[in-house]
Amino acid sequence: MVQSPYRLCGQSSALWSPGHMALMNDNTPEIGQLVRLDVTLRSSGLWLGPIWAIVCGIVASGGWKWHWSSWLQAALLFFLVDGAWATLWATAVETDWATPAARWGQFPIDPPSALPYAQPNTPGDRLLRWIAHTRQWWREHLRSSAGSAMSTIVLCVALGAALSAVLGWPAVALSAAAAAVVQLGVIVARGRGRPVPALKATLDIGLAWLLAHIVFAPLTLASAFLAIAFAAAYAAGLALIEGGRRATVWNAAQFAVAGLLVLMRVPVAGLTIFLTVIPQLLLEPNLRRGAGGVWFARSTQAWLMLGMFIASAAIS
Repeated sequence: MVQSPYRLCGQSSALWSPGHMALMNDNTPEIGQLVRLDVTLRSSGLWLGPIWAIVCGIVASGGWKWHWSSWLQAALLFFLVDGAWATLWATAVETDWATPAARWGQFPIDPPSALPYAQPNTPGDRLLRWIAHTRQWWREHLRSSAGSAMSTIVLCVALGAALSAVLGWPAVALSAAAAAVVQLGVIVARGRGRPVPALKATLDIGLAWLLAHIVFAPLTLASAFLAIAFAAAYAAGLALIEGGRRATVWNAAQFAVAGLLVLMRVPVAGLTIFLTVIPQLLLEPNLRRGAGGVWFARSTQAWLMLGMFIASAAIS
């Protein structure tokens, strides 16, 4: 399998998501021998991710009430987004499917038992040989490298569907969108387990924010714009982790948010977010001199998280 560059320090140092790489770490908690559900706490100091997107989405909605029902909805959101969605991404996208797939047809087939009255090279005979070939390929190649991934995918889809049904039809629609993003991630990565920053950011920040908002109140255009902008910043951070040396999109997304708030006649919030970007700009020269994307993400994530919270509170 391919080791993701997002996993950097310790068990859960993947940039901004505790649901990363469920199948890449032998220390990942297992359920039985078939399923691994990756809902782990962060130990590397990188906290920006789906949980914070959920918090900001709830704040932006303005629909939070200090009642047990709101706490229950928030808990269900956590298990759906940071549990089912994140684990589905880690299992489907960040697992190397290409290697066992390439071994299809590269090994001898055990002679199958002949079907009654089936002549050689007849459709029945070819079907029996194909079944035998598939079983042998599964037993010798796919099960050893990705067997638990397939059972985990089934579990995550079932868990996601159940949680979405409890949260309502908007959650069902966004879960379907999340599944489509995961499938697109597999296609873009060509099944080799390679990271896809833009799609992962769409799942972890964009859809998580939108879902949290729409569960508590009708979605607004301003909240949707914030979800897109901060997802773009998140994607830029993932690109930095892969070795990027420029934080242009990271900064530009935050400036866009500040501009939106000014246009919405919330100048104090817009100016505050603008000021939170200044410390990040001061750190960017070190990034270009080789300090590394991990260092930049750790050093600037608090400012970005603060900006996300301020923006969400300003439009609520």
